[in-house]
Amino acid sequence: MLLRQNLTAEALDVVLNMCNTISFSPGEALFRRNDPGDSLYLIERGQVSVMLPFEDGQPARLGSSGAGTVVGEMALYTQQPRSADVIADTTCQARQLTLDVLATMQRDYPDAALQFHRLIVRILAGRLAAANSRLKALS
Repeated sequence: MLLRQNLTAEALDVVLNMCNTISFSPGEALFRRNDPGDSLYLIERGQVSVMLPFEDGQPARLGSSGAGTVVGEMALYTQQPRSADVIADTTCQARQLTLDVLATMQRDYPDAALQFHRLIVRILAGRLAAANSRLKALS
């Protein structure tokens, strides 16, 4: 799991114990475009797809994520509405970390919160580098 590779055992325990565990059935939305950006999801089992709905009703699949990945972090950190749908492709289990829980973690477990923030920065930097590479390949 991505968390185990980037957090100390103590910080991992804090993060996992503060999250809600939620199960999703195939086809069920973890969240939809324009939903409030008030949580992120740590995918523990299964696979989800990031879908961008178009005005004609046809969604475009932007990618998929499996166990050990994080989805929904952009909206949580910007506190902006969701930019896409995330739909369970298979039966999934995820840990939900809400904005309120993150604030509590920052107050009560600052080292765990710092490690978690650093992990999110690494994830976002990796996604930006991948997007830049795709753009270069198109030019």
